Amino acid sequence: MGNAHPPLFYLLIRAMSGLADGIAPLRCVALVAGCCCVPVTFLFVRECVSRDAIGTLAGLLAAALMAISQTAVEMSQIVRPYTLQIFAMTLGLFYLVRFMRRGGRRSLPLYAVWMTVALLTHYG
Repeated sequence: MGNAHPPLFYLLIRAMSGLADGIAPLRCVALVAGCCCVPVTFLFVRECVSRDAIGTLAGLLAAALMAISQTAVEMSQIVRPYTLQIFAMTLGLFYLVRFMRRGGRRSLPLYAVWMTVALLTHYG
């Protein structure tokens, strides 16, 4: 039986393993994706709430909660595709909400791209 996981995350860690020896380069993919989840969470929540001071405050609160979440920190430390999927899905949902609120020609294709990245990262 073959591997049941989509290829994107494993292609990324294979590329990273060519840069240096050991486990550190492999963990970098999850670590960078986990760190990028914090500002993307801010953008997503601010877009959902509003673009005024209340939305900014809500986005900052959500980003702070993401930054100190024990589960998010733990997932960023292991060589698994979860943080990359969370990053891609949150960014995709940000572009979907942006398209629904403001329209625009770029938001919907970017939504499709990031949801495809999420699907190529993990099926769950």
